[in-house]
Amino acid sequence: MKNRNIILILSIGLLLFSSCITTSYVPRQSGMIKTMPKGYQRENEFYKRGIFKGGIINAVKDDEKALRYAKRSSSNAKTAFGLLWGGWAISFTGMVMGVASSQGKPTYNAGMAMFYGGLLPVFLSLIPSANSWGYEFDAVNAYNDNFLQKNAPQVFDKMKK
Repeated sequence: MKNRNIILILSIGLLLFSSCITTSYVPRQSGMIKTMPKGYQRENEFYKRGIFKGGIINAVKDDEKALRYAKRSSSNAKTAFGLLWGGWAISFTGMVMGVASSQGKPTYNAGMAMFYGGLLPVFLSLIPSANSWGYEFDAVNAYNDNFLQKNAPQVFDKMKK
């Protein structure tokens, strides 16, 4: 019984732990993409960040290479989202089944198996989530590098020497 309470408290605590951080700083305009907590800014346009908002894709749509990275980032984020919430749903269902029956009954065993089995996709969601961030940074960097190469080639000429 103690294990169930601890698992329940940890699960609820983990969900409540996630929070949002904001800043009021706005970078100066330069034509390059700036990454901010709530999205991306290019010139006077702001693109919201989010799994289903397509902000990174819209922000880099003018650059083919950056767009490929942005689409990979979006795909990985959606995969991580599906794994995470699918795993939590399976674990929650298993927890309810386990709590609803007493120890030793088949439904208790099945519920605990579902609970622990649901944690696997939750932990596996870390892989595409981490890849998503990497591709997002690649998209912004590729866009900004190409922008600089077109508009300030002298910067790249100095780097070659």
